[in-house]
Amino acid sequence: DGLEEWVGEEETSRRVCRFCGKSVPEVTFEKDAHAIQDALGNKLLFCHEECDTCNHARNLSSFHNDSSFGIRCVSR
Repeated sequence: DGLEEWVGEEETSRRVCRFCGKSVPEVTFEKDAHAIQDALGNKLLFCHEECDTCNHARNLSSFHNDSSFGIRCVSR
């Protein structure tokens, strides 16, 4: 239907990054993180629980060498 869907903790102060385990104030959660990489065609499913540091690091890596290139966020 073309509507964005977000999974994970909505409240920023309660978020914990699914990759590094860090939370606010140690990391930020300001950027949009795709739950499934956009390189695989995902344009609508996003994850609240990926910090900006991990998001940036994963964007720089090739998904061919990334062991978690598929689903990166699972709703609780």
